[in-house]
Formats: sequence, structure tokens, C-alpha cells
Amino acid sequence: MISMNDRGRRVVAVATATIGGLLVWTIAVPLAGVELTVRSGTSSQQVGPGDVAGAAIIAGLAAMGLAVLLARTISRPRRAWLSTCLAVLMVSLAGPFSAPV
Repeated sequence: MISMNDRGRRVVAVATATIGGLLVWTIAVPLAGVELTVRSGTSSQQVGPGDVAGAAIIAGLAAMGLAVLLARTISRPRRAWLSTCLAVLMVSLAGPFSAPV
């Protein structure tokens, strides 16, 4: 069995998340014909594969950096990590759930 260090596992996780997002985009947009649009005020913009990959990479690298920082600076990094993940999840869902239909 091949053993990876923590950095290697984190890089693989970011890459996997990016590929997963692109796979979902590919199934939803070109194959299923779903139109992904972001609206802000009166303007709107189509969500493309670059947007999906960029968001996944930025979020993944930010999460990786936070995980490293927590592991190096506090005594219970897992608890802090899970609390942070829950808070980010709640904030990320606030927009879609509060938007008018």
C-alpha cells in the first residue's frame, strides 16, 4: 500500500473536488441542458467550467491552508475544523434559502 503524506492527501482532495465539480457541471449543462446562471441585481452571468474549477480550487486551497494552520496552532484542531466547516456550510446555504423564487 502506498503511503501519502498529509500534503499529498490534501492536494489529491483539492484535485478530486475540482474534477468532481467539473463532472457535475458536464452532466448538468451540456448533457442535461440545465442553464446555470448567477444573478446579481439586474445583471446575470452564465456559470462555465472555468468558474466551477476556479471556485473549487480556491475553496480547496483555502480549506487546506486553514487545516494546516489549525493543526499547527491549537490543541484540538479537529473540533475547530468541524466547527468551521459547519459555520461555512450554514453561511453558504443562507443565500440560496433567502433568495426570492
